[in-house]
Amino acid sequence: MAHVLAEINVEAIFNLVKDAVTQASTSPKILGIYSINKNAVVNASAVAELQQILGISKNALVVSVSTPHIQSIFNISPEATVKVFAEAVAVKEGEVKVTRLFLLLGNLVLELKTGEIGIVI
Repeated sequence: MAHVLAEINVEAIFNLVKDAVTQASTSPKILGIYSINKNAVVNASAVAELQQILGISKNALVVSVSTPHIQSIFNISPEATVKVFAEAVAVKEGEVKVTRLFLLLGNLVLELKTGEIGIVI
């Protein structure tokens, strides 16, 4: 399934994650809260460690997004270090969905409930 994800362009994945964030913000529901090493938010080499802490599938594509769009949706200060960390997987041939969505705030990670946001390729 990972090779299917590799065929999707970066913009499509970004939009998929952005749509998932937008949907999650309409009626936010937190599924879990995790404490992490703050370096995991800014250090790309810490992604594997973060993936392990959050129990994200090794077969998933992990997308990390940091944009003003996300901060405005959740009404978070522009000065804050905020990222969205998403698990995207191919659920069936030709269809990819964000299966888990995380909001990284400082040394906390909030797992947000996702809807049925997906793209067909």
